[in-house]
Amino acid sequence: MLTSQKNIAQETFDESTPTMRKLICFHAGLKSRHINMRFFELAHSERIKVIEALNSLIEFGNALPAFISETDSVLHIEH
Repeated sequence: MLTSQKNIAQETFDESTPTMRKLICFHAGLKSRHINMRFFELAHSERIKVIEALNSLIEFGNALPAFISETDSVLHIEH
């Protein structure tokens, strides 16, 4: 069933950079051929995997600190 409602997953996938789409497809367990496909070209089961991957990446992003400074490359080792 097609609807005119905004599809966030479709917009996110279709508007992602090639690098981001590669990350999404890898995380979803899809093949490299999927990187150049549009969301509507994916099978339903593949779209579900993309949605699960996006939600997982969102959760991961929320777990990260808001900012990591380049000064964090210096190790502080206590002996």
